[in-house]
Amino acid sequence: LFISVYKYSHRLACAVKVEGCFGETDSPVYGSCLTSVPDSACSSSPYFYSLFLNLHGHDRDRMATARLDRFVRENFQQLRCNKYVKSQESEERICGCNRDERWHADCGVPVTPLPSREGAAADGPLQWDSAACCLRLPTNAHGRIKFRGFGRLRSANCPKFIRIQSTGIDMEALWALLTDKDKWALPYPDFVLSVNGGAGNFLGFSRKFSEKLKAAVLNITAGVRKVWIFTHGFNVGVAGQFGQVLEQASFVGSDVSNIFLIGISTWGNIYNNQMLEDDENYSKGGATLPGEHMRRYDYEKGELDKDSSLKRLDKNHTHFIMVDDGSEGCSGREIQLRTELEKFVVTKMRTIGARSGRPCIPPVVQLCVEGGKFTLLTAAQAAQEGTPVIAVRGSGRAADQLVWADEVRRLPAASRPSEAEVRAQIKHLIGEFVNTSGPMERRALEKALFRFAYESTEAFPMDLLTVFDPIEDTDLSRSVLYLVFRHPDFKDDTMTQVVLAMSWDRADIAESEIFSAISESQLRELNMNRLFIKALMYQQKGFIELFMDYGVSAVNVLNRERMERLYLKFITQGTQQSERLLARLIQTRDNMESCKCSGGAQKPHKFSMSCGIEEKEILLLIGRIIKTLTNDVLDNIYTEAYLTDNPSADPTKDLYPPRKRDGSRKFNLQDLFIWAILCHNMELAVLFWKNGKNQISTALIGRLLLQHMAEDADSNDEMELKSVFEADSQRFEELALGVLAKCYERNRDITKAVLIRELPMWNSQTPLAIAEGSQCLDFMHHSSVQDLLTMIWMGGMVTNTATWRIITCLFLPFLTPFLIFKTHRKFNYMHIHEWCKQERSKLNQSTVSLDNQEKARLINVLEDVQVVDKSAVNTREYLETIMVDEVVESLEVSLKTRQQMRMESLYQKRQGFMNLSFLSCLQLFFMSPLVKCILNCLSTLMFLSMLSYIVLVELGQRCDPASRYTGLNGSSSCGFCSSWPRRFASSLTSDP
Repeated sequence: LFISVYKYSHRLACAVKVEGCFGETDSPVYGSCLTSVPDSACSSSPYFYSLFLNLHGHDRDRMATARLDRFVRENFQQLRCNKYVKSQESEERICGCNRDERWHADCGVPVTPLPSREGAAADGPLQWDSAACCLRLPTNAHGRIKFRGFGRLRSANCPKFIRIQSTGIDMEALWALLTDKDKWALPYPDFVLSVNGGAGNFLGFSRKFSEKLKAAVLNITAGVRKVWIFTHGFNVGVAGQFGQVLEQASFVGSDVSNIFLIGISTWGNIYNNQMLEDDENYSKGGATLPGEHMRRYDYEKGELDKDSSLKRLDKNHTHFIMVDDGSEGCSGREIQLRTELEKFVVTKMRTIGARSGRPCIPPVVQLCVEGGKFTLLTAAQAAQEGTPVIAVRGSGRAADQLVWADEVRRLPAASRPSEAEVRAQIKHLIGEFVNTSGPMERRALEKALFRFAYESTEAFPMDLLTVFDPIEDTDLSRSVLYLVFRHPDFKDDTMTQVVLAMSWDRADIAESEIFSAISESQLRELNMNRLFIKALMYQQKGFIELFMDYGVSAVNVLNRERMERLYLKFITQGTQQSERLLARLIQTRDNMESCKCSGGAQKPHKFSMSCGIEEKEILLLIGRIIKTLTNDVLDNIYTEAYLTDNPSADPTKDLYPPRKRDGSRKFNLQDLFIWAILCHNMELAVLFWKNGKNQISTALIGRLLLQHMAEDADSNDEMELKSVFEADSQRFEELALGVLAKCYERNRDITKAVLIRELPMWNSQTPLAIAEGSQCLDFMHHSSVQDLLTMIWMGGMVTNTATWRIITCLFLPFLTPFLIFKTHRKFNYMHIHEWCKQERSKLNQSTVSLDNQEKARLINVLEDVQVVDKSAVNTREYLETIMVDEVVESLEVSLKTRQQMRMESLYQKRQGFMNLSFLSCLQLFFMSPLVKCILNCLSTLMFLSMLSYIVLVELGQRCDPASRYTGLNGSSSCGFCSSWPRRFASSLTSDP
């Protein structure tokens, strides 16, 4: 073993030397040495195996770091001003990059006088431009940021960042940096929200408005699967508000792992940005930590001057893209790249969707909150590229100006102001930016606002701008959905609309806006089965109910693989209930493995890095868990024999497990009900219970499972969870009781039959047995249950038989034929017979026809099922009547066929007066539980009376005075015991 480790270390050292000589991390020698550890070293000692994995992982991280550095250097640059051009917007002698002459002189940049227009071509550009006045160098800032001095931080407080050029960037390289697994590994977005607003503090916001705005932000980020949010990345203004909202949501336990807050800011506008820089060899600032393939840089808060234009980064962002145009202290230099990135995301996702069959394209929506001139310019640039814009009413400044433009645009033609009036009002609104804007910027602002406000040839489409008022409505997701539905790119894309509505779990909007106006052809193209599975995966009750209303059948959608994926998806969510279920699965699996090992030779333990559960064994483990929770009441839900496909099985013969025509296992709403109970999703459980069959027994099963889950919580000292489980179990008992009461009101006889009906799905248990096993006292106290118990107690006799008649027949058995038995009562079947005739007449009028083969097969099934036990009570006949529904449904025939066979079944029932022989009357009478109990009581009383008489009377008289103290010897006692019947009989016949 030590020789193997020594050889591995020697080869690793040689590989490092080879890497240092050739400068390549992907050396074949290096790769071969990592895989040359012998299997004996791994299997002999887990310690050395883990040591090997740690060394291998560290080297792998170092290789990934080198590859990432090489990729960044080849595709991204930093800009450095190398031409001094005096700024014409400032009276001071500073360059257009906002740096003074001294900085340029220190950097070796010649400081030339201000060029005139005539000499512009000879001496240099008249206006400073980053493309012409900056030197491009490989970027020297990328990795992770470690915030220091920013107060309380989240666990994931080391966001990734990169410094890139503002112009001439390859968007494919930027997309690869964002989404490649060996780089930033961002998942493909379902929705992109570009937040555009002020970078200053919202001093004018009231507390009510701020709370409403935060509620709207939570609303828009609550349900989306994976969302990218673009902000300016600073800890002030709208970006700071978004960061605080996500921080608060993470601290209260909300899942924000799929929300990626990406700050796109100007490099020269970041305070303390020099802390993120490194030299060309990456030896100055950052350091690679074990387990990471990115360097980590410390970023301190520091003391910021109040008059400074620099701003600190926000600690709650997950990623930063720092756009460098060579300037310092200038804002808005990232607008062009941000707009290009938003457009590229849509274009790229459309390409990916066409190549991989992705069902929809993620929309990009821009949200304007407050803001200044750059907010207006960004909104206009986004609208120019076709990106919808939402302006928040009441937030002030640029957002309110957009609100005004939308109101003017939507005025009736008669009351709409003229073009001159609109331009005059725009100049008045733009007046607040006069002091901070040059002539060109003012003209750009006026043009942008005019294109939003006035209908002209250059105007933006009206559907690209909408207004949101957080005071009146905090449902921001509704505004986004309506805006996307009106967008030209998504107006006819029904799949994208449905998927986006599912992202926010807005089934109400999908039903009112999409499905209400959809045609049958579009409905077939939606692939609703796939959407139904997706809704199940994310437990979206509204969409599950919506798809079921539009004809999606769980039987056609579910199979073993999908059921296993449902359980696997839940146990990997990380919630408390999922962790409890995962712990149960692991414990059950370990118990099964220990039982297997105890029966034979124990298998050697294989070292594993995780305790994951294979997908194929999940349902088997779930079946064991259900068996444990129900105390073996349900032990046949998921077994290997029932889950395995059996093409030779005849679905017309076996009621359980239900199988399809090809012999595969059929899963239905009962399976989804158990899944919802184990996931502790009561809304879904009630939905599946309501749309399924056998509501009474299903509710009792739910009550039984929740009751045992409450007992387990009590054993683990989880009192609060115990109370929740008990309340939910009581809820299902009330549901079962409510259905039972409704059935009892409509038909008492069939309700009694339902209570003793054997259910193949639930291990052939009857609802009465399930209720008794789970101690449902309220259910057992119901009148129908009490009547059924009374009927069972009376046996074949009617329940209102007088007691004196029963006692008389006990001593005079020849009078039993004069008692009234249930089989004598013709009116029990009268109402069923009349109903049968009515339904049969309806079926005869309809055009229901079956071929001979199918009808013969159905008749054979009915003959096998409808076996009436002549010795049983009359409720057995009701039992077979109700069982016909399940049998015929397993044949997958139409609804009319089921109705026809059910009517034929009812019509064939026995009816009329039934003569009973004397022996049959005696059998029915003496086999009733009441008569048995009376006879048992009488025999017990007789035995106790005789025993008391013998012990108190006969035994005392037969004993002599000496035996009273010494006791009876064995022979005398045996003789007495053998002769006491004769003496007792003689005492009865002797004279007094």
